[in-house]
Amino acid sequence: MNKNQTLNKNQTLNTFKRQFKRWSYMVEHYGWKYTVQYYDSYEDMPEEFQTESCAAGTIVHFKYLEATIYVNLKMCARMDEKGIEYIVIHELTHLLVSPLQENSESTPLEYSVTSIARIFQGLRSQ
Repeated sequence: MNKNQTLNKNQTLNTFKRQFKRWSYMVEHYGWKYTVQYYDSYEDMPEEFQTESCAAGTIVHFKYLEATIYVNLKMCARMDEKGIEYIVIHELTHLLVSPLQENSESTPLEYSVTSIARIFQGLRSQ
């Protein structure tokens, strides 16, 4: 793909889905659950991500090990596979560093219970 070429919406969406499938192990291993929401432009995204330069954003609920990742398909249509892969890795990394952003001491019980329950569930399914 040359620098001026853009992907269509389906190509961009399929590339993101492929990359999330490829990289999800890095957060699912720790018990994280996440959803990805795709938007046609930044105006449709949640308010904190409504800027033209925002390709994606993540809202994390650390104590429940849950997150929602928001993707601006229009912005990302200008990216190649490596660019989309970087966005996926970057957004998933937000989940891994979220304890640094939130005071984990204020929610130790809920975080502990969520972590243990997800571990048990993972053991049972193996």
